[in-house]
This record gives sequence, structure tokens and C-alpha cells, in this order.
Amino acid sequence: MLLCVTDPRVAHDIVAWRRACLDELCRRDPDGVRRWIATGARAGSDPTRFLTAATTPRRADQLDGRQP
Repeated sequence: MLLCVTDPRVAHDIVAWRRACLDELCRRDPDGVRRWIATGARAGSDPTRFLTAATTPRRADQLDGRQP
């Protein structure tokens, strides 16, 4: 996504959003993020398999109790 952006303001916003997401992941599950980074994490990779269940994002139908 970032490679396709030509407007520097949009690129800045994407980078800031990514940073905020990574900061929040580090705050919630620092060990999981370390495991993900140790595998050579890339911007497009999915860290969820390294995170604990408490930090893994859930779908809306999981949040309202319809699924565990």
C-alpha cells in the first residue's frame, strides 16, 4: 500500500497509523511482538499467530458472544 502512494501527506498518515498500531501491539503483548519480529516480520505480514488470545483482534460476531 505505501509503495503505491504518491502524495507525501498520505504516506505520512499511513506510516503514523502503522506506528500507532505497532505501539499498541507492543503495549498489549510485548512478548508476542518480539516473537513476530524475531521471524523477520515484514510490513505486510500478519502477527496474529504470535500474539496471545487476549491481544488477537476479534470479529464483531465474536465480541457479542455468538462465538468463543
